[in-house]
Amino acid sequence: MESDGEDAKKMVITRNAATGWKTYKVEVFQPRSFNERNYLVPIPQSETRYNVKFEQNPDY
Repeated sequence: MESDGEDAKKMVITRNAATGWKTYKVEVFQPRSFNERNYLVPIPQSETRYNVKFEQNPDY
């Protein structure tokens, strides 16, 4: 199951040369997503050698 994460954003600042006024705009520069799979990490094979009862995490 996939869920959305918060996108990475940037601020774009533009200066009006005539007035000197600055405007600011927030834009998405990198969409992000978070998968349920990201809660777990793979167990290193070197660790599974020490204890045979270890089971690898799902999807790894």
